[in-house]
Amino acid sequence: MSLAVFLISLAVSVYFAEPIRVVIPINLLLLLILVHIVYVLTRWYVKGCKRSRGYY
Repeated sequence: MSLAVFLISLAVSVYFAEPIRVVIPINLLLLLILVHIVYVLTRWYVKGCKRSRGYY
């Protein structure tokens, strides 16, 4: 699942590279890594919430 999100994020960042660079003046590789970190942290949080409520 993480690999699919990473590849989709990479494809979107490559396709929309110029508009993203106009709006956010940071390195696109850094942006890709930050998006993936936010995804992993969100997934970790949701899994912890489900585990504490007994869904796992």
